[in-house]
Amino acid sequence: MSEYHVSYHAVNSYEHQVTGAFFRFIIVPADNEFQKLIKMKLRSNVPVTWWISERVKDGKELYVRANKPFTEFILDLETRIIINQVNPFNRPILPREIQWKTLETTEWKVENAYFLQAGHPKDRSYIPPEWMDKFPAPNTQQGMLDHLITLREFLFSKIKFCPESTDVHTKAIETYQLKAGVCQDFAHLYSAIARRQGIPTRYVCGYLCQGKNYKGAGQLHAWVECHVPGSGWIGIDPSNNLMADNHHIKIAHGVDYGDCAPIKGVILNGGDHTSEHTVFVHQAQSAQQ
Repeated sequence: MSEYHVSYHAVNSYEHQVTGAFFRFIIVPADNEFQKLIKMKLRSNVPVTWWISERVKDGKELYVRANKPFTEFILDLETRIIINQVNPFNRPILPREIQWKTLETTEWKVENAYFLQAGHPKDRSYIPPEWMDKFPAPNTQQGMLDHLITLREFLFSKIKFCPESTDVHTKAIETYQLKAGVCQDFAHLYSAIARRQGIPTRYVCGYLCQGKNYKGAGQLHAWVECHVPGSGWIGIDPSNNLMADNHHIKIAHGVDYGDCAPIKGVILNGGDHTSEHTVFVHQAQSAQQ
C-alpha cells in the first residue's frame, strides 16, 4: 500500500479578456479496486463554480465555470491517493491455449468490442494491417502476458523517448516512422498493435511517481491496459519498459488521448491563448515501501 500527494498546476493565458468560460478537466485520480481518492482540494485565481461527474470509463470529470472575467486562469488541484496495486504476475492465469482461444470467441469480441476496434487511418491509434509483420507476432506457445512483455520490450528498443518530437495529434504510424515520441505516442502505438492482434487494449492517462528516474514523470503520463483472459486488465508502461504498478496513479482510460485530454472548454472572446501545466507527485514517507 502506498499513499501519494499529487499537485496539478495549470495556467491558461489569453490575448483578450475572457467574459465567460466553462472547462472540463480530466485530472482527478480515479477510484477503483486498486486506488482510493481520500482527499481533494481545488483553488483558482478567479471565483468559480465546480462539480465532479463520474465518467463511464473508470474516471472522474471536473467541471469548472468561471464566475468573473479574466485574462489569466490559474487552477491548482491537490489530491491524496491510497494505492494497493496487485502484482500482475500474482493474478490468476489460464492455460495459454485457453487464453488464445478465448480471443476468437464471439462472446469475448462482443464484450471487448470498444477496445478492439482497429480504427480509421486518421485515428491516433491506427496501424494498417500490412504493417503488422514489422512487430512481434503472437506466439501461442507462450502465455499472453509474456507476449505483451515481448511487445513492450520491442517498442522500447525501437522508439526513443524524445520530448517535443511529437504532439497530441501524432499518429501511431508516424511515431514508428520517426522512431521517437513521448509516453502518449508509445501508448498509441502499443494499443494499435495489440488491438490488431486481437487483444483488447485501452489508453490510460494518469500520474507517475517522481524521483524514480521514470520517463514522463514530470507531466501527465500515459500507459496502456490490456485485457488478458482470466487475469483481467493489466497495466503496461511501454515508454518506461515496465509493468504499471503502485507508482502509477490512474486518472481515466479510453481509446486514445482524445478520450482523456486533460482540459477542454468553451470560452467567450479571449483570442489567442497559451496553456501550461506542471505536476508534482510525492510519496508519503510513512507509506513508502
